[in-house]
Amino acid sequence: MTGKHIRSTVAVLLLLPACQAMAAPSFNGNWTSGSVIGNGNTNWRALEAVAADRFTLVSDGSVRGTYARVEVRNGDNPLACCYNTDRAEVNGMQDANSNLIYENANSGTERYSFSIKFDSGWQTISSNGGGAEAIFLQLHGPNDLEPALALSATDQIRLNMRVGDVTRSTVTRNDLANGALNPGQWIDFILTTKFAIDDTGYVNLMRRDEGQTSFQEVLNIANTPTLHFDPNVDGGVAGLHYWKYGLYRSRRDFTSVLYLDDLTREAVGIPAVSEPEHYAMTLSGLALIGFAARRKNNHAVAIRV
Repeated sequence: MTGKHIRSTVAVLLLLPACQAMAAPSFNGNWTSGSVIGNGNTNWRALEAVAADRFTLVSDGSVRGTYARVEVRNGDNPLACCYNTDRAEVNGMQDANSNLIYENANSGTERYSFSIKFDSGWQTISSNGGGAEAIFLQLHGPNDLEPALALSATDQIRLNMRVGDVTRSTVTRNDLANGALNPGQWIDFILTTKFAIDDTGYVNLMRRDEGQTSFQEVLNIANTPTLHFDPNVDGGVAGLHYWKYGLYRSRRDFTSVLYLDDLTREAVGIPAVSEPEHYAMTLSGLALIGFAARRKNNHAVAIRV
C-alpha cells in the first residue's frame, strides 16, 4: 500500500484494541485523478461555484500532492439563494458504484480524515455581533435549515451544531481546545461521529498542525444527537443528510482563499461501553490509520499520536 504520508500501517494497527472493528473506506475523495468532480468513489458528484476558477486543483510538488484551491469572492452565489452569503463547494460523496452516500440514523459510527490550509493572506470573517460563518465542512440536512454539523472558521475554528428536534433546537457553537486558523499552514483533522437523533450519538475531533507529529483531541461531545429531524415530517424520522466541502461564508467585500486536501470516509466500530483509557487509545489508533490509509502517492512521513 502506498500513501501520501505513510506507506505502512502495521505498527499503527498494534495500537488498536483487539475488539476494534475496521472497514475499508466507503469514500476515497482524493483529487489525484485530476478532476474536481466525477463518478465513482474517488470523486464528489457536484460542484457549486459561479466559475471553474473558484475550485481548482493544484500541486506544488510537496508531500501533499494534488489538492484543491478554493476561492470565494463577494457576490459568489451560484445557487441564487441564502441571502448575503457566498460559496464554492463540492457535494455528494459517491461509493464505488457511483451511488450517493447519505448519513442517517443507520450510518453508525463514521470517521472522516481531511486537511485544510487557510491562505497566508486570509482575512478574518468576523461576526460583528451577527453570527457570521465561514464553513468549510458541513453536514447538510434534508431541509433549508442550518447544517446539523459544521466546521466554521471565523475568529477561530468551531464546530457548529443544530441537532435533534429542529422545532426545539438552535445552533450551538462549540469552541475547540485549539481553534487557531494558522494561515499559511496545513491543519489535519480526524472527525469521528456516531450518528443518532437522540443522546446516543457523539462527536470527537482530533487535530494535528503542520510541523507536528502527533494528533491532539480538541473536542469531544458525548451523549448528543448528531442529526436533526422535524417531528411533524415523515413521522419524525431523520431524513437523508449529506456532506459539503469547500467554503460557505457570510458575504464580505474581500476574496477568501483556502486549500483543501483529500477527504476520506470510513466506518469504525467503537465498543458501546468504553473506559476512558480504552477510548483514548482507540481514537489515537484511528487518527493514525485515517491518514495512513487515505494518502495516494509514494511520499512517507512518520506520524505518531
